[in-house]
Order: sequence, then structure tokens, then C-alpha cells
Amino acid sequence: MLPTLVGLLERGSAVLRGKALLTLALLFRLHPRWLLAACQTKLLPLIDRLQKDKEPYLERCLEACVGVVVALAPKVNEAVLSEIDRLTGSTASAAGRPGSAGGWGWGGDGGGGTRPGSRGGGGGGAAGRISTPPGGERNKPGPALSLFPILVHLLGSAVMRPRICDARMLADVASFLAAADGGASFPGRVEFRGGALTLLETLSQCAPSVLAVPDAAIEHLLPALADMLGKPDSSADGRFLALKLTCDTLLPLALDPEKTDGGGGGGGGSSSNTSTRRALLSSLLREKLLPLCPTLLADEDPIPLYALKLLGGALEADRGMCEAVVELGLAPKFFEFLSLEHTNNNVHNVRLCLVLAASRAVPTRALCEFDAGAKVAAVLSYAHENAVEPFMEPALGIARAMLARAADASRSGDETLITLTLKSTAPLLELAPVFVECASAGETEVASFAVPQLAAAALALMVESRPREASAVRSIHWSPYDPVAVVNADP
Repeated sequence: MLPTLVGLLERGSAVLRGKALLTLALLFRLHPRWLLAACQTKLLPLIDRLQKDKEPYLERCLEACVGVVVALAPKVNEAVLSEIDRLTGSTASAAGRPGSAGGWGWGGDGGGGTRPGSRGGGGGGAAGRISTPPGGERNKPGPALSLFPILVHLLGSAVMRPRICDARMLADVASFLAAADGGASFPGRVEFRGGALTLLETLSQCAPSVLAVPDAAIEHLLPALADMLGKPDSSADGRFLALKLTCDTLLPLALDPEKTDGGGGGGGGSSSNTSTRRALLSSLLREKLLPLCPTLLADEDPIPLYALKLLGGALEADRGMCEAVVELGLAPKFFEFLSLEHTNNNVHNVRLCLVLAASRAVPTRALCEFDAGAKVAAVLSYAHENAVEPFMEPALGIARAMLARAADASRSGDETLITLTLKSTAPLLELAPVFVECASAGETEVASFAVPQLAAAALALMVESRPREASAVRSIHWSPYDPVAVVNADP
């Protein structure tokens, strides 16, 4: 029957396509196994295509079919979670879930009880009931567990995704992830864990829909992802997908929480909501995610890349976390990565080094011991010669921060510190022509307007901290008081 109905959606008239959609909706209401079977055909791509058809009758039929699917989605999730509770013997968490006391009915619009916060009850009819296996088969998975892939299919549909991705669904996703990587085992868990990884991969491709419900993402999804990252027995693929989704969700919320406000459980965008979100995200980062970073940085590729991205965004959003990063002993690692030969030498790591070089949480002596001056000089020289624009601004920022430390040391009168900083910044002096060229660059010559400003500031600090050496640079006569983009050079 399904192939015939799907064929009508492809080739039938508007009336036949509308009736095919209504027939499908009735089948879905009869039992969700019809929905699962339909998802395994090309029905959802066809529905996405039909959304563009403006024939009035077809539009109403499509809306009716989509409405039935959207109403079924939370009930399917409830049934799957109740089945997992039954298999694991988790009676406490099953309390109040439909289906936990003998099955889930799929016949009508009302009837059975609901899980707190869910959007509707199960049907009261007996038709299509997903029943719990009898006492002798308590350890055998019931049919509800096989319905789990429905959620993955629906999230992959452009029409369905915004309709089902709400606060309740994110709470259910968190429960699925906890069950997939939790301590309690159950029959069918291996297959379920594979489905959970597919769910994570699908969610990572629709992060904007997740960000539309920011409060639910912060309260339910992100803590579940952090727990998954902390599981010692989780797979490398699972850690990668969890970390990628964490970056795609947490960083926009942390860097610009007001822009990501989107109703549907996301709040009204008030300053109090924004402050609450910032506090919750800061707590999540400090208590759960930051302590995991040393392990993630030593993990399989590309996990370290996303760990650096997460840390870079976190420190950009809250510079106060620099102290926590230093306490974890991560600062030396970042400057160790700041090498042309290191696989972790990427733009996220360079920006991390910039934040730490500008923070007083990292002492000047420590930066000198990290050989920060020589390392950033090599990166800056390479970025300039090869026009690697994303590296230019952060590398110039680190150079400026190092030269500022040297200038502070020269004013302090501490001879030991002066010697250390002069030695550390000596490689930067050799790049004076690069600084001059960057300072004189016009708006069309560089990707970032900050490049000329940073280069000019670095030159001014170079003159202040090393006046004799700076004046000895041949073929360049430049004053820090000259306007940016003006260079006085020998002909």
C-alpha cells in the first residue's frame, strides 16, 4: 500500500495527492509503525517538495498530514522511553509515563495519561496498542523500541523539523542520550546506541532549530552532552558528535545570547533571561566541560580541534575563565601547539593564546618560559608570507601583548624580568618590516580592519621597550605617531 500512496504523491493530480496524504495520516494514527515504514521510503523528501505547491486543497491535506505526524512524535518518544524504563527496571523514572503500566494506545485523540510536561495523551482505544510483553518475556524488547528511528527521520525533514523541535523534544533527546550511554544495560542497547549516534549527527546538522529553544538546550541538551563526553566507555564517534553539537549550540548562546532568543521555551529575550542563561552556561562550562578538556585535547582527531574551538569561544565570552584554564595546567599546552609543525596549530588555538597572553592570569615569566615571542613570530611570518588571513589578527594581537609585557617590565625596574622579556621579544624585532607593512595596509588589502591598528600598536610598544634596537632597523623610518596606513620608507 505504501509504495502506491507514495507513487500518487509523485505523479498524481492535486486531488489524488491530497487524498493520498489523508490516507497516510489515517494510517499513522492507526499505528506508528506505518509512520516508521513511510519514513523509510521517500515520503519525507516528497512532503518537503509538496510544501512549495500552492494548490489550496493540497495545502490543507498536507497540513492535516503534517499535523498528525507532529502530534505523534512526542507520543512515540514517550513510548520508547517507557520501554527503556521497563527493560532497565527503572520504575521510578517510568512513573507518570504513558505505557509504563501495560502499554500505549494509539487509537484516539484523548485518553491515557501523560508524562509531566508532555503535549498530549495517548489514545484510549485498543487498536494498534503497543503492549508490554508478558511476564515470561520481561527481558525481551517490545515493539516500541523499534520506533526510535522515527525521530531521526523527522529531524531530517525541512517541514517537520521546526514543528517537532521544541523544549519537550530536547528533554526527550537528553533522556535518550542518558539511556544510550548510561550505567544500566538493557536488551537491544547496542542497536539503540547506534541510533543515538545517528540522532546526534542529525541534530548537529540542524543546530539553528535547537537554538530556537535556548532555555531547553541549556537545561536539558547541553548537560546530557557534557555527561556523554565524561563517560570513559563512550565511543570516539560519540564523543566527537557530542562535542561538535556542544560547540554548535553552546558557543552561539554564550557569545550572543540575545540574538539566539527564539521563543518556544526560549523566553522573551529580557535582560533577566539573558543574565540567567549566561550564569547557567558559565556554571556548565566551569563545573563540567572545562575539567574534561585535558582529556579531550589528548583524544583522537578531530576531537582536539573542537575542544580548542569550545575553549576559545568560552574564554572569548568570559575572560574570567582564564584563571580556571591556568589552574588546569592547559596554558603550556596551547603555546606548545603554537608551532608550524603541530597538528593542533589552528586558528582556535591561536585565539586561545591571544586571550591568555592578554590575561594577567598568566604571569609574564610563564609566557617567556613558553617561548611565546619566538613561536608567535614564526606563525606571524608564515601567515604574512602565505596570506593566511585568519591567523594575522590573533598573531598580531599576541605580538602586541608580548611587547606590552616587555614595556611594563622596562618600567618596573626588575632587571631579571627585563632581561627575560627582552630575550623573549627579540624575534619580534626581526619582523619590524612586517609590522610596518601591516600598519600601512589599506582597507582593501587586509580582511580585518584591526590588523593595521594592532600592527601600529605593536610598533609603538617595540619603540618604547627596545628604543635602541628599534632605531637600528635599517631601511625603515617610522614613527608610532604617524597615521596608520602611512609609511616613511627609504626610496
